[in-house]
Amino acid sequence: MPERKNIDKKISEIVRSLDRPIPDGLDERLRMAALTRKPRLDQPEKNRRLWPAVISGAVVSAALLAVLLLGPGLRPKPGTEISEIRTQFELVDKNITIVFIQKPDFKLILEERP
Repeated sequence: MPERKNIDKKISEIVRSLDRPIPDGLDERLRMAALTRKPRLDQPEKNRRLWPAVISGAVVSAALLAVLLLGPGLRPKPGTEISEIRTQFELVDKNITIVFIQKPDFKLILEERP
């Protein structure tokens, strides 16, 4: 600890040796300028408040763009055939069985008629 006191003492002496007197009237001019100056908005603080809105807007825009670009590719193309589908219903009280069979040549999207 004695070394630290010596270092603090040396730093204090160096700082005091650099002390210069303030020119006449400078102190008063600085005080008047500080009182009459309009407060400025801190630009980085103002921008910091906008970041959440900018980021959320970018995320929404990216999602919308993905839907618009990928949406047409996910839809089935006209004339796309589907595999055979078999659906069966039973009406037990009437002793009836209904079977629907959809063949592979069934077109999912109908062609336009003239």
